[in-house]
This record gives sequence, structure tokens and C-alpha cells, in this order.
Amino acid sequence: MEFVKSQRGAAKPCFEVFSYTKKKETKSTIRATKRELQWNRIYKLLLGLIQLSSDIYSLLLGLIQLSSGIYRLILGLIQLRYLQSTSGLDTARVSTVYFWA
Repeated sequence: MEFVKSQRGAAKPCFEVFSYTKKKETKSTIRATKRELQWNRIYKLLLGLIQLSSDIYSLLLGLIQLSSGIYRLILGLIQLRYLQSTSGLDTARVSTVYFWA
């Protein structure tokens, strides 16, 4: 346990990630309220932002891969249409097409 000086006055007892404020004191007990320290809340917020940015990065990578796959599919369809129009063959049934120069 350590004591951290607050901006308003007396030092507050701190243990782990909580600070305590004394509310009522009797001969045998002390009633106090527990409050999470400010730096710990900021730390948790930053960890959440890092996780969120990591998720967004993964999502963007997936979208790029998806668009790349769609682009390849469109190119393949264009090439297939071109082969069908120039060769007069039904290329859907032909597995390999050879061109001679």
C-alpha cells in the first residue's frame, strides 16, 4: 500500500489499482469508498483502442483480399468471353486452348 497525494488535499491510500477515500471511522472499523485510479482507466482505454485498430486492420486486409479475388474473377471472365468471341469454340467445354503464332 502506498499513499498518493491528491490535488485537493491529503494523501489517499492506494492499493493495486484502486484509491480509497475515508467516509466514516469508528473505534473498530473504517468505512471507505474504492475508486479506480485515473491512469489505470486510461491504460484500459488505450488497450481497447489498440485492439480496435488491430480488428480494423484485419478487416481491411480481408477486404483487400476479397477485392483482389473479385478482380481476378472479372479478368478471367473477360478473357473467357474474348476466347469465345474470337475462336468460335465453346470454351466452357474445352480445358486447354492453344494459340499458334
